[in-house]
Amino acid sequence: MTALSNLVASLDCQHPQIVDLFTNEYRRLLIKNIDDKRLNAVKVLVDEYIKSKLKENIINYRVYSYKTLDGITAEILIQPENTSIIIQYLLKLTNSSTSLVRIR
Repeated sequence: MTALSNLVASLDCQHPQIVDLFTNEYRRLLIKNIDDKRLNAVKVLVDEYIKSKLKENIINYRVYSYKTLDGITAEILIQPENTSIIIQYLLKLTNSSTSLVRIR
């Protein structure tokens, strides 16, 4: 449970590190011509970040990335063990910014 707490704390802070993975130049490159390859690149980068925070601990989570009218959104769904609660985050990449929002 400590790994999950650390992951949620790193995502719920005022300036999450995951946002810094998408520099202005990289974000603009991804959004310039959105295709399956770029959507997968976002998904893989977010997935690797989560794995690095969890280390050896296994927690049920899913990452989805999809094109939106504004750019690319990566959806992160985390389900703590033995609960029906799902923690949901949206990482939004637009021309002007990258932001992470917790939905529930």
